[in-house]
Amino acid sequence: MQNQSDFLEMLLPYKGRIVGLTAAVAAGIVFLLWGFGEALLVTLLLAAGIIIGRRLDGRKDFRGNMKSFFKWLTTER
Repeated sequence: MQNQSDFLEMLLPYKGRIVGLTAAVAAGIVFLLWGFGEALLVTLLLAAGIIIGRRLDGRKDFRGNMKSFFKWLTTER
C-alpha cells in the first residue's frame, strides 16, 4: 500500500494536467464518433461540470467564472 500512496503523492502536483488531458481525450473520442457539433456540446458540458464542481468544492467563485466565460464568448476577435 505504501507504493500506491507514494505514486499518488507524486501525481498530485499534476492533477490539473491529468484532468485536462482526460477531458481532451474524451472530447476527441466524441468528435471522432459523433462529429463537431456534439463534441463541442460535450466539451461545453464538461467545462460547466468542472466549474460547478469547483464551486461546490469551494475553490472558485462561480459568478466570476461565468462572467469571464461570457466576456470571452462575446469578445470580438
